[in-house]
Amino acid sequence: MPPGLDTSRAIPTFSGCYKVGTGGFSLAYSVEDQVEFGTLVVVVWDEGAGERIWQRTYDFVPRRGQVVLEGFVLPSYITSVGFQVTWSGCGVIFTRFNVFVVLDAPKMPMDPAWVSVLRISCQWARGESTPDGAANTLTQRLWDEGEYNGGRLAYTRYICTSPGNRDWNINQNNLNGLPPGKPTGQCNDFADFLVCLITSVGAFDAVAQRTHPLGLGWWFHYKEIDSAGPLPPQEGDWNYHQFCVYGGNVWDGCLAFVAGSPQGVPKKLLRDAVYYNGLIAYYHYGQWLPTPANGFVPIVTAQDLPPYPPLGYQEPACNRGCGGGGPLCTW
Repeated sequence: MPPGLDTSRAIPTFSGCYKVGTGGFSLAYSVEDQVEFGTLVVVVWDEGAGERIWQRTYDFVPRRGQVVLEGFVLPSYITSVGFQVTWSGCGVIFTRFNVFVVLDAPKMPMDPAWVSVLRISCQWARGESTPDGAANTLTQRLWDEGEYNGGRLAYTRYICTSPGNRDWNINQNNLNGLPPGKPTGQCNDFADFLVCLITSVGAFDAVAQRTHPLGLGWWFHYKEIDSAGPLPPQEGDWNYHQFCVYGGNVWDGCLAFVAGSPQGVPKKLLRDAVYYNGLIAYYHYGQWLPTPANGFVPIVTAQDLPPYPPLGYQEPACNRGCGGGGPLCTW
């Protein structure tokens, strides 16, 4: 068997990530080498800053054992921390791995958190040490990096609970379908993805919510906004809008207020006062009635699905006749 180095870590942890400020690391290792004793070097660096933050050399240790990383404490802010473990014996062998440093235990739907989401959230929110700071930064970065597609195509699906019945109050979010490198979609996608980003770093129990119930024909005129991506600022009509909410406050990485106040990307704005006044010009039909009342946690799956509805798409039989569009459900 060729030489190799395997390691494991023993530390109070959540699945896939570690809480800020945690200490007490120990590292179990096993080396396949021709000598029984050698030197083990452990180097830790902050991947976001590219700075070495801890290093220790263990001389004349057995090729299988466990060492305590004395004095090592994870940073007090969100980041990704890299480890390099090097064994020097008959030859030199090394391995590398990284861990994600988050504020607290991830919340649903990111419990356990997805590594693919943590890579983004811990990079975008690096340096933040408070829940509001993390949520605000993630919202801004989603608007900076994302691209609103005009509102028709989505990577989300509504849930069919029985033949002819669609649950309008929850989304299935197919994260693997999102184009790599640039979050793209409509408001469902932006809101659900922001929920995933915020909950993955353990900020708080963010949920998704809509401006009003669906299926009633309600629609409104929105004030001038600058949506994420290249579309020019404009005002217009929407059948509904979806956003991220927690504790009566809204975070919305899909748009920035231009005519509404305060200007900019909505971050922790009172939903029924500041956010409403910044978004809604008037209702053509219906009224402001955030739905569901307590929001909903998106269902997150690993399905790799195309944006919906593609041209000529035939609705699955279980969803036909659920209302809104005759035999093919539309919204």
